[in-house]
Amino acid sequence: MDILEQKIIESYIPFETSLRDVAILLNTNHKLVGRVLRRNGIEVVKAKAKPMTSNHKQKISKALMGRESWCTGKKMPIDSIYKNMATHLRWDVSYEWLKQFDNLEKLKVLNKSITRTRDMPNITTEFYKEYILKFYSDLQFNTIYETWEEHGRRKLQKPSLDHITPKSRGGSNELTNLQFLTWFENFTKRDMTQDEWEIVKANLNEYFI
Repeated sequence: MDILEQKIIESYIPFETSLRDVAILLNTNHKLVGRVLRRNGIEVVKAKAKPMTSNHKQKISKALMGRESWCTGKKMPIDSIYKNMATHLRWDVSYEWLKQFDNLEKLKVLNKSITRTRDMPNITTEFYKEYILKFYSDLQFNTIYETWEEHGRRKLQKPSLDHITPKSRGGSNELTNLQFLTWFENFTKRDMTQDEWEIVKANLNEYFI
């Protein structure tokens, strides 16, 4: 759990603070606050919205002073994590189905790669399941993912979903047209087809001074 997430949990007082109160106090977004609370199994109770005055901030800070975080020394049960994931996905999958994939972090990366509806619109539950089954054990994806993890999750090495034939060149969203590259390679490939990109990679020195 990162520092911001822990502060959000500690700052939220049911019936007293609203999501906006916490967001203003911590200089973040109220939607993010809500997601963090629900992800950690905390029921969001509607509070009366009000301006966050300096006095109000001081009262909240005073109330929290010396308070031990509710999650200190606790770990969320694995079933709860899978249930939470199933609840927040926009596809109708059960947490029992998700539990067959024991690497949660890898599953999160795969989920995040297809969440932007503008890139992958109208994804069905059937497609989602086929996508997870294909790439969870895909050699290329796993090589990129494991290298990214080993190197401290550097942005340029992050797994990035690529269209083998770009959509701008007539490529589809079919699984057969999808692959994972590093973020850097995907960014550099841009609108090239895979064949064009392979030629560039084979003659890479020609493109540098």
